[in-house]
Formats: sequence, structure tokens, C-alpha cells
Amino acid sequence: MRKKVLWFTNSVMPAAFRNLKLPNQATGPWMWSLLESLTHRNDLDITVAAISPGMPDTTFSENGVSYRLIGQARRFQYWTESTAVIGKIRQVVDDVAPDIVHIHGTELPYGMISRDKNYRRPTIVSLQGLLGPFSKKTGGSLHWIDQVRATTLLEAVRGLGVINQAGAYSRRGRRERAIVGSCRYFMGRTAWDRAFVEANQPRARYFHVGEILRGSFYEGAWAIENCDPFTVIFTNVSGPIKGADILLEAIAIVKRDFPQVKLRLAGRINDRSGYGRYLLDRIKNLGLSSNLEILGYLDEKQMAGMLLRTNLYVTASYGDNSPNSLAEAQVMGVPCIATAVGGVLDMVDDQHSGLLVPPGDPEILAWKIKTVLQNPDLAQTLSANAREIAQRRHNRESIVESLMTAYRETISGETDV
Repeated sequence: MRKKVLWFTNSVMPAAFRNLKLPNQATGPWMWSLLESLTHRNDLDITVAAISPGMPDTTFSENGVSYRLIGQARRFQYWTESTAVIGKIRQVVDDVAPDIVHIHGTELPYGMISRDKNYRRPTIVSLQGLLGPFSKKTGGSLHWIDQVRATTLLEAVRGLGVINQAGAYSRRGRRERAIVGSCRYFMGRTAWDRAFVEANQPRARYFHVGEILRGSFYEGAWAIENCDPFTVIFTNVSGPIKGADILLEAIAIVKRDFPQVKLRLAGRINDRSGYGRYLLDRIKNLGLSSNLEILGYLDEKQMAGMLLRTNLYVTASYGDNSPNSLAEAQVMGVPCIATAVGGVLDMVDDQHSGLLVPPGDPEILAWKIKTVLQNPDLAQTLSANAREIAQRRHNRESIVESLMTAYRETISGETDV
């Protein structure tokens, strides 16, 4: 018998942008990849719903999937759990009448519907990043004066920018704990997210369900003879919590021994954002202008190709659950260095499938970078081990099988762990 599944996603899916003939600004590629793997099944009817700031209420279908956009006139409503927003979410549930509701992430207020004592639909929550634990790390190692400098006046007035992130994450973290406390079924990928759930919901039923990556990253295999020597890539410069400023300091140290080192930064860095302006100043002050390649936005195939051409992937984050950028590098076999935070400890076996460093420590990070860059045998060993492990971890078929088990047991109300 076909089961009706209703997804609530924490970002609007690419199909919505295609339907409205808008440029694709979708995020969350792990959700697209999972949906693609489910669309060929004959036992599921899937509806995908999302709050969509600046878009109208819209209903349409594509490739056998139904879509519901919950339109919002003003962006600040996107994050709130106002009565109107919760009412719209609940109306979608009533209209679709699903056998199971699958809420992707705790960032948005979808999970608040479970706090209604009259709500009866089987519901499972996928854990993504956890905002509450991240709230104390949004400033990274930046002194409060530097956090002010890394925030433009417009950002400060609008409640955005570095100085406002801790408060915003903390407020949403309180809602996140309320969601976890009111739901019972969860799926995650790491000991870190499981520990968070069990600390906040003792009655939780937790399922381990991995993430499917974008297709291009399964296709290529890194080889040291094909990469550009002495190159390092970092793919998230969104804020101090990701540690780009620490990586810049580390590269400045590496440059003393390897003046040809090149750091490739994916993403947009410009002086229109306070943190972008701060990074550009750091690059200049550290004398790294000739050692930087600012790549801008890269699509899936461009990113996969760039990873294959790069000697080493580094993430310097202060907080992560299971970063997809790290997973994409690993599944291709790119040697990786990562900070020992959150769920990363489940992804990197130190000295075997990558190297781990403490967050906020440019000296040890520089030392580890130099160790890999000057040791091709180590790079190839880390590459082979990481690719073997990541290919198993992100196997499409096993992930779909785990997901279907989670759906069946949530629907049936099984509580055996």
C-alpha cells in the first residue's frame, strides 16, 4: 500500500524556482539528492512543503512529487512561530492528510505543531545543524571589538551581522529545544546529534540515517598526480563560526616554508558584508593577496572538479554536525584536515581517514597542513582510507533502506531501541 509522506524542508527546493521561473537559490542539496532517490519508488506519494519568503502560496507538481509553498510577505516571519505561521503549517498537514510527516531540521518552526495536544500525525524530525549548541560559538575567536568591526551599520540596524548572530541563534535554540522536547522520533547521523536529542527528550526514538550527496561527487576519484601541488581549499566563509580567519592565519605561517602555497576560498567574499570586509582586511594585512584564489559561487560540477584539482581540503569550523562539504571531499578521496568538533569526530578517524585539529589554533593547523603538503605518501593514504569509508557511509541504497525503516517504525509507533 502506498504511503503518503509530507516533507517540511528548511529551504525551498529547486523545483519551486523552476516553477516560478526564478534563478535557483535553493540550499540543502542533501534533501534534493534524497528526494531524487525516492521519486522512483512505487510505494510513496510525496508532498514537499516549505515556508517561502517573498513567494506566493503555490501548489504544483513535478516528476511525480507535489509541492506546497507557504508564502510569506516579510522575511522576518520566516523564523518565527507566530500563530499565523503555525496555522498555515497545520493547514498543509490537514490538506495532505499524510501517513507520516517528515520535518527536515529544527531551524524553522515546523516542529512546533507537535506541541498541540490535538496533533496526532506520526512525525519524524531529521537533525541538521543544531542552533542552540552553536549559539556560543558564532563569534569564533574574534574579540568583541573585532565582532563589531566585522558588522556593518546596516547589518546592526537590521539585526543581522556577526554581533547579532549569537542572540539570534540562542533565541532559535530555545525553540529548537521545545521542538525536540515535544517530538519523539528523530533521525540523525552522529553521536553528537544523538546526545543532544537524548539529553532533551528522554523518550526519543533515534534512527541512524545518513545523507546522500550530490551525484557528481560519487563520480570522481582524487589522485595526487592530477592535483595542483601546494593548494588548499576551504568552502564555507559564511561567518566566524566557520573559522576562515583562523585558516588565513595558518596559511600565513605555512607560507614561510612554502611561499608557493595557494588557498582557494569558495563562496562570495566582498566588502558588502561586515565579515567579508573583515576577511579582506586580514588577507591584506597577512600579506596573502598573491596566495589567495577567491572562487565565488561554484555549482556542483565546478566544485567537484575543483576538489579533484586541489591538494588538501580544510575545515576550520568551531561547530558542525556533519558538514556536507567535508563529506563531498572525503567521498572523492581528497585528503582532509578538520577541527575536532561536534559530529566531525564521527567522520574523521585521526591519522587514518584525515587529520584532526582543535578549533581556533592556527599554529597546529599550519603544522598539519605542512605535514600533508610535504608528505605525498601520507596524502595518498588519507585519501584512500577516507574514500573507502565515505563511499560506504553515503551509499544511496543503504541510506534509502534506513530511511524507509525509520518511516515504517514511526508510523507503527514501535518504541524498541
